[in-house]
Amino acid sequence: MTTDIQLDLHETPFVTRVASDVRDFFTNAVNPDPILCRDNFYTRPACPFEAYSSGVLMSAGELFSACNQMELATQLLSGFRSRDNGDIVVTRYDYIIYHVENHVLRGGMIVDRCLKLANTVFELGNAPAQCKFDVIAKNAHVTTTSVVSTLKEIKKQLQDTQTERNSIAHFKTYDHEDLYHVGIHSTMLKSGEDEATAWAAHFIKTQADKFVAVKKTEMTSLNQLAKRLVGELFDSLVSPYNKRRSAKQRNAKQQIGQPELARLSVFQRRFLRLQFRGPVHGVVIPLGFFAYRYQQSSTCSAAFSSNLSAPTAKRCVGASSNSGMAT
Repeated sequence: MTTDIQLDLHETPFVTRVASDVRDFFTNAVNPDPILCRDNFYTRPACPFEAYSSGVLMSAGELFSACNQMELATQLLSGFRSRDNGDIVVTRYDYIIYHVENHVLRGGMIVDRCLKLANTVFELGNAPAQCKFDVIAKNAHVTTTSVVSTLKEIKKQLQDTQTERNSIAHFKTYDHEDLYHVGIHSTMLKSGEDEATAWAAHFIKTQADKFVAVKKTEMTSLNQLAKRLVGELFDSLVSPYNKRRSAKQRNAKQQIGQPELARLSVFQRRFLRLQFRGPVHGVVIPLGFFAYRYQQSSTCSAAFSSNLSAPTAKRCVGASSNSGMAT
């Protein structure tokens, strides 16, 4: 993993692969009719491997959001402009505290969202609130991969940020000795501007600017660290993701026999990425099983049932209970 400070998480192999898989689903399943798509956005439900990729991409997107907001808070920290619209007065102190606390809160989210992403990729089935470090990192599916060492490094490097996040979220406002007089001046301004506050304004701005310059450097450093750690996690998740995605695709292929393959359209063959070179893994599943399987299934049925005529489907479903698998 490169340590370039300009690292773009969207261009990592993991995100590129997952986004490509989800893009395939959108291309094939989104209703092309601009009118009909208002009520029926998809022309069919997602198959298990498509739903899996979509869930992984959503979870990764939550990490993108946290990293992007950390960078946004850093950039905006030095952009104070006086705000007084009659309903609310935003002082320099208010502005600084708002962006610093936002940065700390987002930085503290990185560990939690990394654990949630691992939970999604490995399909551990934990509720988001249960995605604790010991629950995820000690799971048997995770401990046999390089993901566990990456999660440990993320927790170690961001431990202080998590502690500060918890303090701000539950106990107190962010404070710093260099902001002491800035905070007092802010309270005085809200009580009404007078000669004393006007006289101190230049000194307060100088104090605030010094703090902002130092703090912005610290925040930028943390941004780079967070992106590097997230990038390393993405790299370690490539193999587990590919393994599970491929397994789900194979399961989908094995549920369709040779007689059914002939009934699939070119669109549906591309959708399943099937290879039509003899029986799938040497197994031919009778048409009755195919009709029964997809008429009863809550997923994929819309994509295939249209290829079976009503009499054929009825006859096959009726015979499915006596059907066997021919090899």
